Amino acid sequence: AWKELLRGQAQTLATAMGIPLGDLRWYAAYHDEGGHPHVHLVSYSQGRKQYMTEAGLARLKAAYAHEIFRQDLYQAYDEQTKYRDELRRIGKERLQELAAQIRRGGYENETAEALLLRLRDEIKDYHGKKVYGYLPARMKNLVNGIVDELASDARIKELYELWYGQKEEIVRTYRDAKPERLPLSCNDEFKSIRNAVVQEAAKLSRAQEPVEDIPSETEPDIEPSDEEIEAEEPRTPKDRWEFYQ
Repeated sequence: AWKELLRGQAQTLATAMGIPLGDLRWYAAYHDEGGHPHVHLVSYSQGRKQYMTEAGLARLKAAYAHEIFRQDLYQAYDEQTKYRDELRRIGKERLQELAAQIRRGGYENETAEALLLRLRDEIKDYHGKKVYGYLPARMKNLVNGIVDELASDARIKELYELWYGQKEEIVRTYRDAKPERLPLSCNDEFKSIRNAVVQEAAKLSRAQEPVEDIPSETEPDIEPSDEEIEAEEPRTPKDRWEFYQ
């Protein structure tokens, strides 16, 4: 089983070493110690000179750990997914409440209201794709500010803490140090919340326009799903790796 596991990760090992798979040579010794069965792995290149970066080593450890502890991690993954989905749902609800308060002329969070109104005015004159990844920097900053305000909500804060707790539990299988905790607005796992902010600002902007000026063919019958919105996001190579993970 260990041999098959290592064979299955050969491409990951070659990539981490910066060499083609055909140049990779590896040997491993299995030690069947009581509560700590493990292997010692040695690898080298017979062609292109190999190298290993800190980031490459971390990805390699993660790939091995996710396979070795797959059964142990199922519950952690399930819990993390549950907290993520609930946080996304609550985040969108809070946004809809904020937009409704603005329409009624009353509000609870003055900072969030001011930022959303400013984004509404900015988006009115914006003719590109109304997706976070395509917005100019000044508009992204407004979106991030709104998400940061949402993050102060007690329930959202609690769910984010629970989500990160499960993430840290997973990371502990292959790394001693905990991952750096990102603000909610900077975490790509929750980009759907950023895009929900953009959608609410766009709705507020459309509500200000005369009805006859709104081309009906441009208005979708239903809101796009999180997956459809995220598919619209431009991706950097780093984003693609994180999405794959």
